[in-house]
Amino acid sequence: MIAIDIEECGEITILQLKEDLRDVATISFLQDELNELLSQGKCQIVIDISGVTNIISYACGRLLAFAQELIGRGEKLRICGLSSNLQQNARLTNLMNNKNIACYATKKEAIASFSS
Repeated sequence: MIAIDIEECGEITILQLKEDLRDVATISFLQDELNELLSQGKCQIVIDISGVTNIISYACGRLLAFAQELIGRGEKLRICGLSSNLQQNARLTNLMNNKNIACYATKKEAIASFSS
């Protein structure tokens, strides 16, 4: 299980991750949370990883797969709060360079992107 704070901002759902994504159980829990949001019809999603210091490549792959599901529903996954260390990992796993994911420095920028 992973500590996740979920916040609603109008139609936008923000998931604030509080722990590293370093094992399959943690990533599976996050994936279940994301799938639950989709089942509730919530497609405007921001994942804030400013509280995360480590993400394994498997987690990046799962986020890419989830982003693909959102594209099928007419939305892009927004990720914010990538530290410089995580940005390097995200580039290596194609997370930052993927057309289905938009990365922002701050939660405020990610939320604002839904109205542009």
